Amino acid sequence: TLVGGSRLDGALAASTGRTATTKAMGKGSTQFQHLIQTEVPPKLLEGWLAIWAKQNNLSHTMQVKLRPHSAGSELLELSVLDEGNRKIANVIFASIQDRRERNFLSVRDQNTFDQNFRKKRLMTLMQLFLIHRYKSITVHYVSPTEDNQHQTQKMKRLEIFETVNTEIGQIIVATVNGARIKELLNPDEVALKKLIAKE
Repeated sequence: TLVGGSRLDGALAASTGRTATTKAMGKGSTQFQHLIQTEVPPKLLEGWLAIWAKQNNLSHTMQVKLRPHSAGSELLELSVLDEGNRKIANVIFASIQDRRERNFLSVRDQNTFDQNFRKKRLMTLMQLFLIHRYKSITVHYVSPTEDNQHQTQKMKRLEIFETVNTEIGQIIVATVNGARIKELLNPDEVALKKLIAKE
């Protein structure tokens, strides 16, 4: 289902007291929102990944790309690539704003392609970046996998999410803990480094 689909509308309505809808066209479109927002650059995530690589004894210089998932699609893809331009991990998502101008992140797919990088908080950093960039108050996982279930529960334990619930149509709705996000984004990077080091 693409942005504005009935399943997503149902999940948005269920999680926001029936005040939210999506618009595939016009001012509600993702592209329009991108134009009017002052967005956090992918370079920020590259900086985090440099800390992450050092913590995991990797010599890689990670590259981050953010682009439309396919031509004409409102879905976006955040990718992490290694020095050989090989895709290590990705998140396919849409950023949506409801009538009250609250932002939601709709995650359609996420993958860590290199098994060596699983369970090392790479995906957590990618999602933290997206939450920050799009100022998201909730994250919706559409057609969630078992990995999504584990990921969201882990992020709840890390206090990145306050609540994690499975709504209608088997969509996981996770509420973002704003205070914890602010702590992780502190320029001193103390909390962020602890998160990466699993302290």
